[in-house]
Amino acid sequence: LQNKISEAKKRGKLLLFHPYSANINKSIPQAIAIDILKELLIKLEDYTIVTTLQIDPKIKADNLLDLSKDSRTINDFIYIISCMDKVITTNTSAFHISDAFMIPTITFFVEDEYEELGKYYAHNKSIYLKDKTKNLSKFVHENEALTIYRLEAWRSLKVSHIIKLLEKI
Repeated sequence: LQNKISEAKKRGKLLLFHPYSANINKSIPQAIAIDILKELLIKLEDYTIVTTLQIDPKIKADNLLDLSKDSRTINDFIYIISCMDKVITTNTSAFHISDAFMIPTITFFVEDEYEELGKYYAHNKSIYLKDKTKNLSKFVHENEALTIYRLEAWRSLKVSHIIKLLEKI
């Protein structure tokens, strides 16, 4: 693990992209996470994008370092985060750990109280994604066919906005 990170550091800055949470409602939807990763790989040429989660095994790039097989314990995960130059994550432990190491972090929040959650973290820039999902069903049971605007907030997220925030922190 240490050797892989050291080799990657020789090529440039390291950016951890951590799109998933144990809580599916806090996670970036997989298809959108894949699109964001692809765009980050193209637009951030001076970074090696690091992930500890297997986002899409089909994505191969010289500036992608998949450490999903090397991050087996919380200590491995903390070590990986401690070596990063910047972090992009959802509201997960990665957000808290990166701030403890004073690593500039962009955190996606879906919780309405995001300002309260993020205000004590000096090295964090928050992006709030308000859920616009509407269920048109009048019944107690959810009907997917009658649900509109699902994932609309995630789809409207622009990687260019993320990159601008990265440059500011």
